[in-house]
Amino acid sequence: MAHRICFTGRSALTIARGIAQEERRALRRRALPAPVPPKRVLDDLVAEFERANPQIALEKPIELAFDGTAQRRSRPGYAMHFFSGTLSAGSLFGLSGDAVVAVPPLALAHVALDERDDIAVLEYLWEACGTYRTARTGASGETAYQLLPLSSTRQIGRFLSLNSAVAGTRRLARLLKYTRNGSESPRETKLALLLGLPMSLGGYGAGMPQMNFAVSASPEAQSISGRSGFRCDLCWPDAQLDVEYQSFERHSGETSRQRDSRRANALASMGWTVINVTNEELDSYAAMNSIAKAVFKHLGKRQRVRVDRYHARKLTLRRKLGLPVGYE
Repeated sequence: MAHRICFTGRSALTIARGIAQEERRALRRRALPAPVPPKRVLDDLVAEFERANPQIALEKPIELAFDGTAQRRSRPGYAMHFFSGTLSAGSLFGLSGDAVVAVPPLALAHVALDERDDIAVLEYLWEACGTYRTARTGASGETAYQLLPLSSTRQIGRFLSLNSAVAGTRRLARLLKYTRNGSESPRETKLALLLGLPMSLGGYGAGMPQMNFAVSASPEAQSISGRSGFRCDLCWPDAQLDVEYQSFERHSGETSRQRDSRRANALASMGWTVINVTNEELDSYAAMNSIAKAVFKHLGKRQRVRVDRYHARKLTLRRKLGLPVGYE
């Protein structure tokens, strides 16, 4: 029996978070379902899907994709996407019953089509390529950590190159250059976007860092830290610069402080510079200005402002990231 609905957008990302990789069946199928069923049929199909997958709770509006040749009908409680072309193989995965699901890159293209703001799309991209989950890619309002990424910049880039006719891919391609794999938390992502984004977008323009970059310890560094290597939260490897986000959960207590001190001394013994950023500093506009100056100094760059209304752009970016804009 032909599949009758295809989940996409935020709904597909929620499903991908709740379904183990080994449970997904990549499909050679390249056509989206058609026609658009009546609302009562859609409701029944979604209810059947949720009964079969009780760990997934889909929030309204539920996003669906259909073949563009189908009559374009709206249904209350649903957001519809239509595409008339042919998708590349592996753009959909199946579970059971009458539903298929857009793979994360396709789902993100539809997110990019719907979201008004580039920064919001970037936060989706970083979360999909990171190891954490917020309400963006999961129905639960609680943030979860140490998860497998939904995708990667390489996978998204490959999908975009094969499916450039899909609406939303052009915007996604433009923003992918500001996306990195491996962020471990929403606050790490916010810090990276603040420091790395160009000034035209309100960032400090330091260039996008590598996230949780692996550095092998020298024999001297091993003797100091007792570790064979380190993970650098925000890393500019060529400049041997590590910017560490000091979350309260992971860096509180005397044991954590001693560990962080040994780590910083070990990296310093190899010629690395470590700059620590606390929760309070990330929340402070004035503190982040000072930290950005230190980053530029260690990168060997001069921060040349070549955009108009730069102060306003920085404040706007902080607001979009949900960060305070005061000077405290």
